[in-house]
Parts: sequence; structure tokens; C-alpha cells
Amino acid sequence: MPDDEALEEIGDLLQEFYEGSWTLESARAELDRVRQDAQGTLEMVRRNVPIDPWKGRQLRSDADILGTRWSEEIRAQFEGDINETRHSAYDAADQAEFKSYRDIIDRCKTEPLINAQQVLRVIRDLSDAEDTLTRQDRLTPEITAELRGAKERAGWYRARKKLDEAEVAEAGGNTRKVAKLRAEAAVLLKQDWHQVFPNSEPPPLKS
Repeated sequence: MPDDEALEEIGDLLQEFYEGSWTLESARAELDRVRQDAQGTLEMVRRNVPIDPWKGRQLRSDADILGTRWSEEIRAQFEGDINETRHSAYDAADQAEFKSYRDIIDRCKTEPLINAQQVLRVIRDLSDAEDTLTRQDRLTPEITAELRGAKERAGWYRARKKLDEAEVAEAGGNTRKVAKLRAEAAVLLKQDWHQVFPNSEPPPLKS
């Protein structure tokens, strides 16, 4: 038997197995689980409880597959419940993702930057937040400005440290070291700026 036909047959057998394993009671339980998860997520948003981005993604995934492995008879019986529960879950997932990424932006704007690894994590988190909010068409001018401010802060981090060292060297009269540190700062700023703002040239060094 060709590989494609064998895989298709295995898929059909698995589908029959999954459909046969669902009963009216287990279908109701699954609907209740997703519905309660959506309600609990909305309560977390209302109470301003920190939410990890995976929470919204998982809820959306659960809504996507809700009822897809049930038999046609069970799906037909619960069609209205499936649609209603999915709608509620998608709404809760949207709100949870929006809140989680707003929380990430707020954190990245203010948390103390300690080392280069942390800066890279901040840049990654901000890019992820921007991509998700753009995809959801929820990237407002206010959020865009906050993102840019947080990104600029991260982009300047390593260069700023070198400039601070240059100020110390300048106070000590070590002019050769000042020039060396400022040159290193320029290289670091260019590297990090291109990570944060691809295809954009960095601003001039500031002391």
C-alpha cells in the first residue's frame, strides 16, 4: 500500500476511534470545561491578575478543536452550544492575549536592565507583543509609542554602559581609553539598534 494511502487509512481509523470514545456526557463535560475556562480567564482580566500569553493561545486552541472529534450525531445535537462556547472562548482569549502583552510592554518599559542576555529577552518579548497586537489589529498609536520607547531603552543599554565607562575614564584624564570606549559604544549601538529596528540606522551617540 502506498505511504499516502496508508497514512490516510490510519487517520480514518484514529478519527473513528476518537468519535467512538465520545458520549453525550463527555461532550457536555468538554463544553463545560471550555466554558468555565473562558469565564475564569475573563475574571482574571477583570481582576487585573497577571496572565501568561500561553493562556490565551491554549484557550483559543481548545475552542478550535471543540467538537471536531465528536461523532456527527453528537455534533449536530450540540451545534448551538459549540458555536456559543467557541464565541465566548475566542472573546476571552482575545482579551487575555491583549492584557498579557500590555503587561509585557509595561514590564519591559520599567524593569532594571542588568545584562545583555536580559536585553535580548526584552527585545524578543517586545517583538512578540508587537507582532501579536498587529495581527489582532489592536496596535494603537499609544501602544506603538510605548513599544518604541521600550525598544529604544533596550537598544541603548550596552552602548550606554560603555558611555558611562567613558565618562569615568574622562574624569580620570584617560583620553585614549575614552576614545576606545566611545568607539566600542558606537559598534554596540549599531548592532543592538538593528536588532530592535531592522533597516533603521541608530541615532548619534550621546554622552
